Amino acid sequence: MLPPRCIDHDLVKEFRAVHPWESYADWSGTYLLTEDPDTLGSRIETIWTTRRWHVAHCLYMWKKLNRALTLGGNTDGEVIWQRHTDHCTTMILGMDPRDLDEIGTIVEVIYPPWSK
Repeated sequence: MLPPRCIDHDLVKEFRAVHPWESYADWSGTYLLTEDPDTLGSRIETIWTTRRWHVAHCLYMWKKLNRALTLGGNTDGEVIWQRHTDHCTTMILGMDPRDLDEIGTIVEVIYPPWSK
C-alpha cells in the first residue's frame, strides 16, 4: 500500500482530467474496470490499458519526480528508479503514434516504497 503522504493528489487529479482513462481486466477490453478514488494506492492487480495511458503514465511520472525535487515533497521508488525511466524513454521513442488508442499495455499495479 502506498502511504497517503506519497500520493500527489493534485497531480492525480490533473492526470484524471487529461483524458477519459479506462482500464480492463483483459487484453480484449471486454471487462471494463471501475475506478474507485477511495482505493487509490491500496490495490495490487494486473490491468490492461491503452498505449496512450502508458505514455501519459510515463510523462506524469517524470512530472511527479520534478515536483518532488522542486517542491521538496515525497515520492515513490518507481519514480526514482533509473530502469523505469529508461523503459519509458525507449517505449515512447519507439512507439507508432497511430497505435495510441489500442489496448496494448499490461500494467502490474504496484505501490513501491516511497522516498523523500
